[in-house]
Amino acid sequence: MVCALKCAVHIGLLAALASCAPPEPVISGNGACDSSNENSCCKVDGKYCTRISVNDIKNVPDGVCLWSNLAGQTPNVNPELNFPYLNNFACGMDSTALDTDTTLPKYPTEPGCNFQNTAAVIDQPTKVYYGLVANISQKDVAATNSAGYYKNFNVALSRYNCEEQYSHWNCDDCRKAYARWVCAISMPACNPTPCSKIKPWQFVCNQVVQMCPVTLGFTCPTVTNNDHDYLDTGGNYMGLPAGASKTSSSAFAMTVTAALIAWLNFFH
Repeated sequence: MVCALKCAVHIGLLAALASCAPPEPVISGNGACDSSNENSCCKVDGKYCTRISVNDIKNVPDGVCLWSNLAGQTPNVNPELNFPYLNNFACGMDSTALDTDTTLPKYPTEPGCNFQNTAAVIDQPTKVYYGLVANISQKDVAATNSAGYYKNFNVALSRYNCEEQYSHWNCDDCRKAYARWVCAISMPACNPTPCSKIKPWQFVCNQVVQMCPVTLGFTCPTVTNNDHDYLDTGGNYMGLPAGASKTSSSAFAMTVTAALIAWLNFFH
């Protein structure tokens, strides 16, 4: 167990303590970025707000943002969220910032965010995801980073006896929850018009707490007291249905301030 916790710390503090709110983001421009529009498009803290399609992330080696559901996951009532389907986390944002635009799809009711197999993975131009990138010609960098963080996380998780279900959830559920969260943090969403960063929905983080072994040490902030990293409602859902249960499995974990954002930004 000690070894597992040391490994958890090594992978980036899993959820690094964030005692101080970050400075207000520097925002400029409006509209989504493309190769001919770099000077006038939406930028947040020097990063470009651009559409990230499934084609931009599907070829990332060992990628997790286009998630291949695992056979061992606890079955979901929606068959498209189970094995052997693939779920594109970066698809059809449901957010407070975008709620005024009724033309944008809401995941996961849109089937274009899910694929039966790798051969069925195609880009759906109407299933939008706008994300912040350092270079609009390299939109796969965040997905590549997410794959690396997930790999290290999986090393920590492997210290546990995943053959035995430790709660209603199991290690494959934990893996999916962590993959979704790390993609949300590594590939932050944005709204091109008006230009702004879109924080993840708090439950994206809470699901990792609920579905992973508590001794792994992963924690989330209480948004009512610390909302600079997540939103209690709205925000970037990363493929979670808006009606998903918010029941917490650990009151302690919900009261400890935690965020990996500062650590990830350091390595970007």
